[in-house]
Amino acid sequence: MSMHKEPVQAIPSGSILLHIGPHKTGTTSLQAALRESSATLNAHGVGYLAQDGKPSANRVARSLLRLPFIGKEVVPYAEWEQFARKVNQSDAPRIILSGEEFSFCGSKEIHELARVFGRDRLHVVITIRPLARILPSHWQLDLRAGATTKHLDDWIQDRLHPSLAQRCATALGLRKSFWFLHRHDALYQRWAKILGRRAVTVVIVDEANPNTLYEVFERLLGVPSGTVRGSALRNSSMKELEAHTLLHVNNLLKSEGWAAPRLRRAEFLECLKQAGYTPDQDVKMLLPAWSRIEVGKISDSIAARLQGSGAQIIGNLASLNANEIRTANTAVGTKTAARMLAFQIVKELKCHRSLRRRDRFESARKVYRKLIRGIRS
Repeated sequence: MSMHKEPVQAIPSGSILLHIGPHKTGTTSLQAALRESSATLNAHGVGYLAQDGKPSANRVARSLLRLPFIGKEVVPYAEWEQFARKVNQSDAPRIILSGEEFSFCGSKEIHELARVFGRDRLHVVITIRPLARILPSHWQLDLRAGATTKHLDDWIQDRLHPSLAQRCATALGLRKSFWFLHRHDALYQRWAKILGRRAVTVVIVDEANPNTLYEVFERLLGVPSGTVRGSALRNSSMKELEAHTLLHVNNLLKSEGWAAPRLRRAEFLECLKQAGYTPDQDVKMLLPAWSRIEVGKISDSIAARLQGSGAQIIGNLASLNANEIRTANTAVGTKTAARMLAFQIVKELKCHRSLRRRDRFESARKVYRKLIRGIRS
């Protein structure tokens, strides 16, 4: 498995390029670059469409899925219908949409996309990073969203060995598992089965050279090199000490009956610095060493199945293999430092921020809402 040698072919005029992520594959930086380059793209006959000036089409994807986006209220389905009309009424020779929330689509939603936009008109791009890099990044995503209060080791154990309750929830359609998005071979097959293999392209993200991703999309869209320029906006993963401190902050507040406040990244970094944190001394978080063999087997399986699927692959498929995995266990000193920083930050939050008490029935309500949505869909 090696670098794709064939030239990247531009999608035909009149086509729609739908980038579906999934999450933690450089989607935020790509969407920011597309939005900031939208005027130049338009001059070359490419329309980058997002809802109401937003950087991506994620909200309308949740509308299509009949799920909440940010908050508790389900996004009205009418928003998806309105956006679809906007796309179909565009006179741009080529259109690009990007939203990692589309990766949650099942066969029902994929059929709907094909019906609304036209099966022959729709081309899908899936971006992929090595699983060993995605796991720590996705844990941080859940941590920042308040979706987990577990340590990375326990969180990965849950992904590798889900409990009976988790398996039942997935089987009943109450939740989409991590693997629904990140068994990338199955993700490819789900879309290719309905749209056809030639309508789905897999792009392996080159982590050593992020600009390669922009170049690939330029070729797919048939625009000159340099049209899509990198943006300063990135959803970069937290470093090790930063992430563990946030975990301890949330758990300390939880143990005292407080709901963890939704601090923005910059706001939390400012709290850290005031507590004595120095970013330059922090390190990148890597996959725990104990999980290397099991994650490696899954990674090799994904790469082998993609290679055997006949998928159009751009990039170095070998970068997904087990022998490329780097691991590191969290040092005891880092865990101790994280606890000390967390105590100081919680003390400051209590003094200078209004905290709300945790709702004991919040989890039960979430399960109930998911159950109702599952019955209605």
